[in-house]
Amino acid sequence: MPPLSQGVSLTERTITMNYSGISSRRNPSRIAVMSRTISLCVAAVSLTPGVWAQSVVAPAQYRGAVAGQISTTPEQRMQRLGTAVALLSPSYFGSERRQVPAASAAVNDAQELAKKLANPVAALVSVPFQNNFDFGIGNRKGTRWTLNVQPVAPFTLNKTTNLITRTIVPIIYQSNVFGEGSEQFGLGDTVASQFISPKQPKNGVTYGYGVAELIPTATDSKLGGKKWGLGPTAVALKQEGGVTYGALINHIWSIAGDSKRPDVSSTFINPFYSVTNKNSFTLSATLEETYDWESKRSTMPIIVGFSQVAKLNGIPTSFGVSAKWFAARTASAPRWGIRAVYTLLFPL
Repeated sequence: MPPLSQGVSLTERTITMNYSGISSRRNPSRIAVMSRTISLCVAAVSLTPGVWAQSVVAPAQYRGAVAGQISTTPEQRMQRLGTAVALLSPSYFGSERRQVPAASAAVNDAQELAKKLANPVAALVSVPFQNNFDFGIGNRKGTRWTLNVQPVAPFTLNKTTNLITRTIVPIIYQSNVFGEGSEQFGLGDTVASQFISPKQPKNGVTYGYGVAELIPTATDSKLGGKKWGLGPTAVALKQEGGVTYGALINHIWSIAGDSKRPDVSSTFINPFYSVTNKNSFTLSATLEETYDWESKRSTMPIIVGFSQVAKLNGIPTSFGVSAKWFAARTASAPRWGIRAVYTLLFPL
């Protein structure tokens, strides 16, 4: 850019023509902003009658002519002031001034969605498709693929309270679990939960409490327990910046079902911790322990992974991958596994 002393010696029309001539070689939107900015400087400087006439860059023979062209009447000064104000207005600069705030808002929205995903009772409609690939099951080194379809939907009860529903419907394929060459495919048993949760955190803590139900939806006797179950559930968490930590717990007792099948009395404990950065990228660590009070045995996978919020065909989504290692296991539990989650997000 030329020095200011050279810039003020040009007329507004000359500046506009010069930048229009190079717009084909540079970013048009940037050229437009530069042209309008320099035009604003010209209009502002012209408010002072003596500046042009006394310009050090104008030859002496031209100073009188230039000074004569610049009116010193109050009416014409006000016209130039109006021009300067118009050049400063957002509508004059158009979309160039709004592009950066819009992009910043989009980044903030994605970060907020990532933080809400880490909150089990957030006011967010989501449909996760959680794929679990488990290996080393039992003595026969069986394998299992489980797709958990887990829709989450919030409902407003009143001005201060939400009802959050969470449902887990498993679709299972497993092989070599009940004998060499054996295979089973179908639905497993469904677990549904309903939480009553305040809309605003209290003392920085978000919490929810309610009931959990076990529904015998398994299409194969080897994929479910044929028992109805019911029990309490609760969750508490805290979010500080991009950090989320807390725990979810439930206990289910069997209340009806096939009398020939074992009773159900199990506790599920799920502490979790995650960190989300400004690019909506999340690192997470969680533990999912299930303690069976009937057999006095525990299954406890430790799960570490990452996820990213992005838009797919205009729809906010989240992709995540985790590794699982079973620190404690029953004879029929896996030894290790991989989890891949794809989540559709519908912000309210």
